[in-house]
Amino acid sequence: MCMTWKIRYIEAFNAMETKLQGYLPHSEEEEKVSIEQIRPFRPCFRYAKPSLMSKKKMDGIKGWLDYWCYTDNLELNDAKKQLCTVLQVNDLSEVQEDNTICAFNFIWWSLFKIKTKLGDELTKEQLSAFNGLLTFWEKCLGESYNNIKSFICTKCNLRSFDEIKQHSLQKAFNAALLGIFRHILCNSIDNISNI
Repeated sequence: MCMTWKIRYIEAFNAMETKLQGYLPHSEEEEKVSIEQIRPFRPCFRYAKPSLMSKKKMDGIKGWLDYWCYTDNLELNDAKKQLCTVLQVNDLSEVQEDNTICAFNFIWWSLFKIKTKLGDELTKEQLSAFNGLLTFWEKCLGESYNNIKSFICTKCNLRSFDEIKQHSLQKAFNAALLGIFRHILCNSIDNISNI
């Protein structure tokens, strides 16, 4: 039984070798033809010299950084260091045009994510303002309270609204406003004009 298996294995190997030899070029002329036939299907990679981010975009990114510093109570230099670490550069002046979206997304994510759930509880005024915004979203735009809560908790990395503290209220407001704007943009403008 074992010898039969070995013979079949060798026969299959020899058959495969014979078949593959039919694909190999036998002369330089055949080899050139084969390469020319294959070339259109090979991807063509071209080196493009990286370009630095335009001043206009860099000013926009710096504006995002200012707002992020405000919402997280960060020093501007700390925010710049975090962004440079993510983009793997030593200084913002080294940021390339190709990294614009990466820079934007990193700051965008940071505007919502609540990293620590510890801190001072919300005052009555803060809680009233936050609930007022949610009531507007629910009653005037017709979104269910559960969907609103789920959206904000997901965006801010929360399990419940009880984890929103004074230091993180601005991020919860950011998430609520984002949800309202998305709701408005995704629904018919005619429905919203009736508010």
